[in-house]
Amino acid sequence: MNISIDRARDFVYQQGVLWERQLFGWLFEGGARERVLASLGQHQNEDGGWGNALEHDLRAPRSSAPVTEYALALMREFDLAERERLDRTAAWCEAAQAEDGSFPLGEELHGYPRAPWWQEARFHPPAGIVGRLAALGAATPRRLERTRRWVESSRPESIGQWPLTGLTMADLRRLDLESWRYRLYHYADYFLNVEVPDAPEWRAAILAVASDLARRQPDGECALGWGTTPRVPGMPTELVDRRLDALAAAQREDGGWPDPHDLPQWRPIGTIWALKALREGGRV
Repeated sequence: MNISIDRARDFVYQQGVLWERQLFGWLFEGGARERVLASLGQHQNEDGGWGNALEHDLRAPRSSAPVTEYALALMREFDLAERERLDRTAAWCEAAQAEDGSFPLGEELHGYPRAPWWQEARFHPPAGIVGRLAALGAATPRRLERTRRWVESSRPESIGQWPLTGLTMADLRRLDLESWRYRLYHYADYFLNVEVPDAPEWRAAILAVASDLARRQPDGECALGWGTTPRVPGMPTELVDRRLDALAAAQREDGGWPDPHDLPQWRPIGTIWALKALREGGRV
């Protein structure tokens, strides 16, 4: 389990995009945070939303909800939420969110190259976006009310299917070893950060589901979330340790960490996240 920051650095500098390379430099080499902010900011548009291939699977230059959601995750995970930038992001979300709470996806996304799993998406759920805005202190009452209506709008025929239409306790408890990566964060981002009347019940259920999934995974992946997806508070120490042990042993010969689906474009940011998690866990 000899973790090599030098090999990780070489991997990120060979394979990562500019802002990822500068993020590595700031976190592990004493680089300037301002350079990270400047390069990350190149992906934010004048309207306040985010595009320009910040999310590697969406190449559109125009602002869209999935890319903005990812930008908010990066701001939170890596402490990059500057007030002016966050306010502009929140303003775009206010304008882009439909009255039913969802974020429509049109030609701003579908008119450009995108990964196969984005081909048919016509709206994006608001729970992750608004939960992240709430965590960063930028969720307005209007945005919270719209999202509350969406969260409570689940139709029986939509349960267990994608795209999400609302959030239900039954759907949460049906998450499995594959679907959790793309669904659990909607629950965690929203119910762990937004005050709702039944928040304690939701938070207990989220912890129970995440803990059960982590116990069933040889590497305990769910114990620390998935990359920039949220870590669930209260996770048992033995599950966190299992995940850290697995991360410590997962560095590949090329210096980088693997992506769950072997997508090379996601390995540099995954490598940065893995090293950060290992350092926070006392393993680096």
